[in-house]
Amino acid sequence: MLPDIRLFKGEFQSVDIKKFQIIVAFDVVEHISNVRALFKSVFDRLEPGGVFLFICPVYDGPQGVVTRTLDRDETHLHKESRFWWLKLAEESGFRIVKWTGVFRYLLPWKKMLHYEMKGVLKFTSPAISVVCKK
Repeated sequence: MLPDIRLFKGEFQSVDIKKFQIIVAFDVVEHISNVRALFKSVFDRLEPGGVFLFICPVYDGPQGVVTRTLDRDETHLHKESRFWWLKLAEESGFRIVKWTGVFRYLLPWKKMLHYEMKGVLKFTSPAISVVCKK
């Protein structure tokens, strides 16, 4: 139970709240055509010290070729490296608090298993999780 927490799901432009404490985007950012505008909008809608957490696939490292080959999702508009995403976050004004690799596996009942990859392994993962602060 989380007391005094208000949760919203969907496009935050349609929510009447001016500022958020946290914005989460799991497997969203790679689908947005103007992703730089999205990051700026997220930054602008966060309170000072607010957190932006996003997870997205990456197409570099040893698994990059495999990830690119297996990824048949035509809506993935940004097939970028982990360092491209980290740089974009920083250029948008965010401070990277933590980033890790994410190993993902599609289970038979269409659920994704996410496993955090730390240390050197985070440079080999097919996805990343990034925690940023305003």
